Amino acid sequence: MSNNNGFNLESLMVPTLAATVYAAQESSLYLGGAIVPMENVPAGSTSLQVPILSLAGAAEEDSAASAFGSDDFTSTAITDTTVTIPVSVLARRTILRDVGGVNPASIGRQLGQSVAKAFDQKVTGLFTSFATNSAVVGSGTSNALTVDDVIDGATALKTAGEYGQLMAVLHPEQVANILKDINSTSFAGGDFQSEALRNGFRGTLYGVMIFESSFITATTDTDNLWEGAMFSRDAMRIAMQKNVDLEVARRAEAVGFDVVANLHAGVGIVDNARGILIKSTGNTVET
Repeated sequence: MSNNNGFNLESLMVPTLAATVYAAQESSLYLGGAIVPMENVPAGSTSLQVPILSLAGAAEEDSAASAFGSDDFTSTAITDTTVTIPVSVLARRTILRDVGGVNPASIGRQLGQSVAKAFDQKVTGLFTSFATNSAVVGSGTSNALTVDDVIDGATALKTAGEYGQLMAVLHPEQVANILKDINSTSFAGGDFQSEALRNGFRGTLYGVMIFESSFITATTDTDNLWEGAMFSRDAMRIAMQKNVDLEVARRAEAVGFDVVANLHAGVGIVDNARGILIKSTGNTVET
């Protein structure tokens, strides 16, 4: 339990709220909506419904070369299914007592990071559900991830018809193994190798934007493989009702303030075929 001294509700709320929201947005890969698109859930609803339309098939052709026909083009029904993404409430609460000297902005940062961590874990927890496409398994020594594996994953998604921007969210140890592969003699002396070693590789490879997340989980078997994923923007959706917020209320029983950071949001896969699991070892290799 944290302590605080000499703040009224107004002077406590402003800096703590600002620190909470800033920390959550800065520490989360997904709350900004750049990697996984975000759609607002209207008031009165607790879930997002995402319509998925079927392909219409190849278009018919009528041309002057074969004399235009007088009949209408054939009507094709376009069916739809709906993916429902429920909204959850993620919250972290603490109490600031009137006695003590804790900076409320520091408390806000901790609460914001806590909410962001919980949400990012919800997103990465869905990666193992990308089961339509066969997982890419690291082809390097002891199943380490290589540059070729990133190319193979992107090729599999493109072969399946996905030509949008691809993103890969990988564990730092997976990214480290890509960097080690780039540091091999195969890339020796090139600008690509020099840039990767200078800055640490977190850029674009074969058109795939690479991101790191320490919340990627590993298999529980003896292989101990990290389970990252590669996907397009149409693979997942965030259902957002209220982004990171903070509520502060006087708590007489504690002679202080209740401080609660919260987020009303959910996440779900809307098209399994637009993602692929990327499995590889890290510093702990298989036995």
